[in-house]
Amino acid sequence: MARSVILGAGVAGLAAAHYLQRLGDSGPLVAEEKPYPGGLAATMEWRGCRMDLGPHRVHTIYPHAKELIQSLVGDDLVVCRRTSQIFLNGKWMDYPPRVGEMLAKLGPLTGLSILASAIPGKLKGLGARIAKRPPRSYGEYLERRFGHKLRELVFDPFAFKVYREDAEDLDEMVARVRLASQGLFSVLWEALTGRNKSAVKTFLYPGKGMGLISARLAERIRASGGEVLLQHRAARVRHTGGLVRSVELETPKGDRVSVEASRLITTIPLTVLLDLLEPKPPAPIKAAADNLTYADSFLVYTLVNKQPLTPNCWMYFPGQEVIFTRVFELYHFCPALVPEGMSCLCAEIPARPADPVQFVSEEELRERVWEGFKHTGMARGAERVDQVVLKVPRAYPIYRVGYRQELKQVLDYLSGLGNLISTGRHGLFHYNNSDHSLEMGRLAAEYSFQSPEESERWYARRDEFDAYRIVD
Repeated sequence: MARSVILGAGVAGLAAAHYLQRLGDSGPLVAEEKPYPGGLAATMEWRGCRMDLGPHRVHTIYPHAKELIQSLVGDDLVVCRRTSQIFLNGKWMDYPPRVGEMLAKLGPLTGLSILASAIPGKLKGLGARIAKRPPRSYGEYLERRFGHKLRELVFDPFAFKVYREDAEDLDEMVARVRLASQGLFSVLWEALTGRNKSAVKTFLYPGKGMGLISARLAERIRASGGEVLLQHRAARVRHTGGLVRSVELETPKGDRVSVEASRLITTIPLTVLLDLLEPKPPAPIKAAADNLTYADSFLVYTLVNKQPLTPNCWMYFPGQEVIFTRVFELYHFCPALVPEGMSCLCAEIPARPADPVQFVSEEELRERVWEGFKHTGMARGAERVDQVVLKVPRAYPIYRVGYRQELKQVLDYLSGLGNLISTGRHGLFHYNNSDHSLEMGRLAAEYSFQSPEESERWYARRDEFDAYRIVD
């Protein structure tokens, strides 16, 4: 008997299964290749620590996401005070930064030069808007909005450190997604103009880790008659006549089982999905998908004998003097995440497939992170107890110039499979937060349920998701 199949038990996939059940589909099957649910929002256990795969928090403007989170983990939510800093030009500054502090630590000449260079940048941007010439690249967007000085000081080096791309080679969507949020870029501008509108002073967090949301959601799906199969890898997706007919799964023992599919909602990377299709897509479609590139993320967790080690939830490092781009300290999200008297910091190191960091030993990564902690002063008065390295493949979609055309090619092809919906960060090549993924899962379920064999209009809705804004 045919049933709904969902590939990927991350936040979006689990949300899709949950909302299908609410719509009346009682028996969806969710298949996940990892031994745990949650995807990029999972929580690992190590040395008495509960460690999220990157910093997460509960902060959303979407009513459905808010209602679902409250129903799942409402009793476990704790209120956290946002405390953050940025390490810029060898100096620590509050994040969001204060104008007086920036001028004092960077020097009044630097501050004045930033403001002075912003004026012609703003005029250039105004002229471009009047002439209806949208920015082509991330670099051009920044030049128009901030001027060259702030670009050179923060944005360009940070972009290269995170994405390994020059600002001129990144699509302007990078800026649009991040500059309208509480992220690194907008708060620096607000600090210089004195208009601090985006800072979040407090946020909510599940006291047992962000992965609790996915774990509870998986339990609810099972309790309502659905299946969540962990360590089950998708091996093949068969389609004929413009519809997916079956999905073949590989079990933990290596056996193959075929599941007849009435609909398929997939949250796995588009490149992986196209490799699974049988018959295979045309070569130009596969080539377009292969050009949709990602950055992996190495997460180095360091357990120390001091609690807390820093005063911050998370910290940013745009400079090249340390290997990591961001660090978060678990203790400030919830003290129960770490053993008594200790603290644990996670350092993030983005890496493209060919980056040198991909080929160094874990021992060297651990040592370089600890040296970075010492260089920035974070390790003062503390000793390492232990370290562990986790690698998160395809953590960040990279919006290179030209990616929109390549993505459109892929999604136009997938729209020819009427009962296949691709959604989520990986499924739509869309950089978003966990609450956005909950929304994308919900919307995919609703659309699939209402239009079970007509996926074309789903992919045409992608512009709606471009309005999502990242919250760091």
